[in-house]
Amino acid sequence: MKKIFILTVFSFVLCYNGFAQNSKANRSRIERIKQDTSYYLGESGFCSSLQSADDKAVEALLENIALNYKANAIYLPNGGDQKQQLKNIIKTFDVKVKEQSEEILVAEDFDKEEYNTMRYIKKSVFRQLCKEREEDIKRFIQYGLKSESEKNLCLEDALRFYYWSLMLCYAHPNGNKLVYQDNNDNKWRVDEYLIDKIDGESGVLNSFRFIIPKEGGLEENEDGILVKLKVSSMSGKDVSNLRYQFHNGQKYRFNTVRDGKSIVQLIDKEKTSFNIKIDYEFREEAKNIKSEVFSAINLIRQPVKFSNVNFKIDLEKVYNEVKTPETREAREAKNLIEKFKVNNIVYLDKIKAIEQALRNKCYDDVQPYFSNDGYKMLLELVKYGDMTVIGNPDYKFVSFNEEVICRCIPMQFDFKNNAGFNRDVVFRFDTISKKVSSIAFRLSDVAENDILKQSKWPAESRLMLVSFLEDYQTAYALKRIDYLKQIFSENALIIVGHVLKDKPNIDEVKLNLPVQRVEYIKQSKGEYMDKLENNIFKNNDYINLRFTETDFKKAFNTDKDIYGIRVRQEYYSSTYADVGYLFLFVDLTDSLPTIHIRAWQPDKTDLNDLMSLGDITF
Repeated sequence: MKKIFILTVFSFVLCYNGFAQNSKANRSRIERIKQDTSYYLGESGFCSSLQSADDKAVEALLENIALNYKANAIYLPNGGDQKQQLKNIIKTFDVKVKEQSEEILVAEDFDKEEYNTMRYIKKSVFRQLCKEREEDIKRFIQYGLKSESEKNLCLEDALRFYYWSLMLCYAHPNGNKLVYQDNNDNKWRVDEYLIDKIDGESGVLNSFRFIIPKEGGLEENEDGILVKLKVSSMSGKDVSNLRYQFHNGQKYRFNTVRDGKSIVQLIDKEKTSFNIKIDYEFREEAKNIKSEVFSAINLIRQPVKFSNVNFKIDLEKVYNEVKTPETREAREAKNLIEKFKVNNIVYLDKIKAIEQALRNKCYDDVQPYFSNDGYKMLLELVKYGDMTVIGNPDYKFVSFNEEVICRCIPMQFDFKNNAGFNRDVVFRFDTISKKVSSIAFRLSDVAENDILKQSKWPAESRLMLVSFLEDYQTAYALKRIDYLKQIFSENALIIVGHVLKDKPNIDEVKLNLPVQRVEYIKQSKGEYMDKLENNIFKNNDYINLRFTETDFKKAFNTDKDIYGIRVRQEYYSSTYADVGYLFLFVDLTDSLPTIHIRAWQPDKTDLNDLMSLGDITF
């Protein structure tokens, strides 16, 4: 943004009206701008501060654009106010227009402390902003297609990208003229293509199947009825992630699907059905990720109603679940867990007591079952959000690395602004004291299976990787800054955003990144930890990480357990959200892991172009 403040004061002349006017040359320049038809401009009139004058000038500039831009927008049906809608469409450009326009102080009244400013922007610059919005629309479509593919089946991501693209189309001054050519060379008007992708016969909203399995799908409890839903696509594959609202008999509550499973607690035992409503706006994410989308959602009324948003779940219709054939990789993962599985009544009795204490919120009752660190983590866990134990856990115990790992207690965490997550919580018992020494959020089925299926690796190494990633994601959720400070090496390379042009050295480790491939910012451990502790952790009510699309490689030229770990990370917090790829270069040789490199890349980077262990030389 370029600002020009013209503050020339005629000290030798006092104008009778009290104004300190600009010099003749500058007044002439202002007049030239006003008369130049290649500009849009807006003048504030006199305001009590420069900031308020600037705000008014931007507002006037946007109104001038709306009045004079030759638009071909998608207008509201049934004779809506087209002029007002066009004004709202142009308002969605407010941030970009403010960045790209120039500001000039027209006049100042010293006596009244009032200011009059003008904003102006080249018409060609605004046309370029419209072009950039069109590119965003088509980029979101590509993200949606990639997410929707059978390989990924991230239908929630696909829904988000398609809807955001649609809202940007409604917020485009020429939205009615935008054309999209699909893979079959069919040409569509973009909004019609997106409506079909969202709500058509084969659209995302028409892809979800909510069923109640015959075995264990319904349970009566003291709170009402517990419903265990199986959520899949029409092809039968589990839906990895989805947010929705359900009516529990009194009000709508937010809930999530993880790995094709979701648990709903109804408070009325007499209910025979309940309603589900899919969240398709992703309003909070838009606010934190793409302000233009957030403006469009708030300012542009959606001209079309989606017909497949609401689902009625009939409790009297339960199904024999049709199970897809088990893959070799899934059998490998299952067999590894079975290999380390143990049955011990001591651990079972303790975890049942812990479960009951969590349900009753009587945590002091089970303090003797925890080590000091373990009990501290328990208190951090129950403060994470409004916590509820859901369902009846099917406990499994795995003995590994001087621990017995209990998998797991399902919990729902609710937060302000209607946010909510359900997570499976793992409890790890020390085999000597038989007390819980640590707690962690379990990995998604996809991330866990990606590790456990690697039969060429030792079983212990695979379980070690699972435990490490569980601890890593839990540390961010529970804001365990002391733990994170311990596991990052003192000279760790940490990359978050912007271009990394040099090839930084870490002892004898070198990260070879193609110059100018992605923009990065390099941070020291101290800088990164300070930002985590005093900014991210302090300013967020919650942080929720979820890992999918995992890829792991063991360093081939060392005997140590050193790994390059690459995961697709879904990051949600109360002030920010993103989806991207996280790369960790970690040494798991000792009891406490050591991270040497932590780098994040945006989701738009293709998987084959992401950083991997091949970028590390020793």
